[in-house]
Amino acid sequence: MSHFHVDALDVIGRENDREKIIKLLMEPHPQGDGSGDKSLCVIPIVGIGGLGKTTLAKL
Repeated sequence: MSHFHVDALDVIGRENDREKIIKLLMEPHPQGDGSGDKSLCVIPIVGIGGLGKTTLAKL
């Protein structure tokens, strides 16, 4: 696994995707009783190689 910093200014055309992911991560997610627990959220980012999935996840 590589670990490197991604500067958002160097990434072009992914602003909307980044904002959608942040919004999803910030929303409460009901867990059983419906009270909404923000402690755990998993969002899969899938696609063929070379699309920028890892870069998007690091933004």
